[in-house]
Amino acid sequence: MASAVVSFWIYGGSVTGQLGTSASRLGLMRLGTASDSVVVTPPATQESLLRNDVVTLCWPNRIGSSVLSGGAWQPTLPLENIANKVFAKKARSLNVDESSTQFRISLDKGRPVAVVSLAAHNLSQDAEVRVVAYANVEGVGMVYDSGFLPAWPASYLPETLEWEDNNFWFGDADLDVDSEYTPLTTVFFGDIYNAEAVDVFIRDLSNVDGYVDIGRCFISGAWQPETNMSYGLEYGHIIGTTVEEANDGTEYFDRKRAKRTVSLSLDWLTQSEAFSRIYAMQRDQGIDREILFAHELNASDESFYRTFIGRLQQPDPIANPYYATHTNRINIQEII
Repeated sequence: MASAVVSFWIYGGSVTGQLGTSASRLGLMRLGTASDSVVVTPPATQESLLRNDVVTLCWPNRIGSSVLSGGAWQPTLPLENIANKVFAKKARSLNVDESSTQFRISLDKGRPVAVVSLAAHNLSQDAEVRVVAYANVEGVGMVYDSGFLPAWPASYLPETLEWEDNNFWFGDADLDVDSEYTPLTTVFFGDIYNAEAVDVFIRDLSNVDGYVDIGRCFISGAWQPETNMSYGLEYGHIIGTTVEEANDGTEYFDRKRAKRTVSLSLDWLTQSEAFSRIYAMQRDQGIDREILFAHELNASDESFYRTFIGRLQQPDPIANPYYATHTNRINIQEII
């Protein structure tokens, strides 16, 4: 089985790294050294604690206002494509060398960062992800280190597996080559940190394609309501497949990929949450800008299916049914 490793490094100072800048000049640890296995406990200087069992909404995506650099990418499929909203317009490395597949995201200024996600990629099934956060660009004052985590979650339902399945024993995601799900690697930091730059390193030397593809990068803060969403949430699909019927009754289908949907109710919002968060989100994100949705941060068999990048459908109004209590229903559809 092919193997891949992805590492995210986060700093809190200005960045001027250029294409081909060596890891030593960037102040980064080299992958594969003994120090890779060291996980440092973050100091207790955190803005807020993300809860694992609460719905999480992430916006806005800061990738569009960031400067991208580093690595070696095909001229016709440059690194800048990960900032393009069209997932099919990919960035493709020249090869699978680690020096070619690295890149840096320089944010426009210090921003709250709680999640980094790579969408529509071709990383192999055994990929691992590591996130390391620093207080400044010199790499002094580490605030977060995830250690290596699987890029593909253990997202199967055990009762659906056969003895002969490749992932029967270990539960790794094993999407068929014809799967219509968008590959998505998402790393939640467990908290929110201020950062000005993110370095991404990808190790996938055995990738059978001979290169790394990335369709989109998502980087943002995260928000969770004080009171979790209510029971009654609904998951579904928008299926745009069309059908035409011939005179003899034969049906001909033009198949389209299905888009996941979720509808959830936040029924116990404070006034501050209702307006400084939800009302502002509706206006700022509209129906065209991305939101990363996660049912919960706990790893589960369903995590892969209940985490996706989407957009708001037409926003519902905010209601005030009780004193000091506001409600809102949020409808999100997947971007593919």
